[in-house]
Amino acid sequence: MHLPPFLVGMLRRQWERQVGEHVFTGPGDGLLRRANFRRRVWLPAVAGDLAREWGPILTGLHFHDLRHTQKTWLIEDGVPEVLQYKRLGHRMAGVSARYSHVTQVMVDAMLRGMQARWEQALDHPLGLTTYGADDHSMIVCSQSAPKCADRPVGDDHLPAV
Repeated sequence: MHLPPFLVGMLRRQWERQVGEHVFTGPGDGLLRRANFRRRVWLPAVAGDLAREWGPILTGLHFHDLRHTQKTWLIEDGVPEVLQYKRLGHRMAGVSARYSHVTQVMVDAMLRGMQARWEQALDHPLGLTTYGADDHSMIVCSQSAPKCADRPVGDDHLPAV
């Protein structure tokens, strides 16, 4: 997995604080189970946790929504489709799958875009970013994703916060 410099630094600092072989652990240095992660880390992070001095991210945000946001940002940043597929663990079909290949130039450009998003978010007074567009929408799909034919696909995004 290719990671931008800001994330490499954060992971390195987290790794240096750990006792065991894993970067993220639960009580007693054990692995976090899905239920533990959701209850102990995810829900406090999205809702905010005053005891940990965490401001809220976005109440109701689901972990899977991060994949939707990553895909949208990759599109916005002009990342080639072949790299988008690879990054999300998908497989391309047809002729594109056979003749498209990820190059280091593509990866470097993607990482620069991710780093720029991070740096811009740090400069924003609330830690939020619209990344150069006033009409940018934060992707929050799970709560309102289409569940039947009565709900059009376009209803699966909520407006920006």
